[in-house]
Amino acid sequence: MMDTHQRLLGTLRRSTSLNVGDIFTSGTLTYAVVNIEGRPDQPTLKRLMVIPINRPVAAPSAI
Repeated sequence: MMDTHQRLLGTLRRSTSLNVGDIFTSGTLTYAVVNIEGRPDQPTLKRLMVIPINRPVAAPSAI
């Protein structure tokens, strides 16, 4: 995973695929996928470009 400044954030191994626009949590952080690049020499390896997001906190319900 890389951020939009091309800094390595870490690696992610998933059994399900991700698409641009997907949101996922890794550890305690939440990310949105903004780009996916594949490599012709390693078709199963993808490079994700992500941005960290803050998930909105649900408002307490009124009683």
